[in-house]
Amino acid sequence: MRLAAIVCAVLAAAPARAEGLVNLSDAGLYDVAAIQHVPDTGSVNGSHVVATGHLIERVTHICPKLGTAFGVKFTLSTAAGVDALPVTLGIQHPPMTNYASQSQTEDDFKASLTSGTAFLSFWVFESQAELKPGRWHFTLSHGGVLLLDQPFDVDVTCQKLVS
Repeated sequence: MRLAAIVCAVLAAAPARAEGLVNLSDAGLYDVAAIQHVPDTGSVNGSHVVATGHLIERVTHICPKLGTAFGVKFTLSTAAGVDALPVTLGIQHPPMTNYASQSQTEDDFKASLTSGTAFLSFWVFESQAELKPGRWHFTLSHGGVLLLDQPFDVDVTCQKLVS
């Protein structure tokens, strides 16, 4: 937030997607620990999850079951020339009924990326109602400019094959 003017100058010359500001480290299944729920009205459940985690497997085809965590790990590029960047993290998903009994297709929350520090954005299937098949997108944007869009295909039929 403190360096928004510098970042805006960098992004002003950029196309609709600012290449090179964010480096995608991994995308796939994660083992997450130290889970905390933080109140967040932008989320289906009324909170978002904060945790540490490590990659189990690089995949974009997800066979969901309760407790499955998937997502992306990324860093703010040191080449971006800024120390921190305010961003919006988004997860677009098939329609779910949120905590206010309304249909919702996106969860989002604000964060600040620090240059060189890895950031993990993920989803944990915590209820049967969340096991929704279809295309899911993990996005990262700054000031309306898309920095990252990582799609995943969630396939509920594949869990029958691995049971």
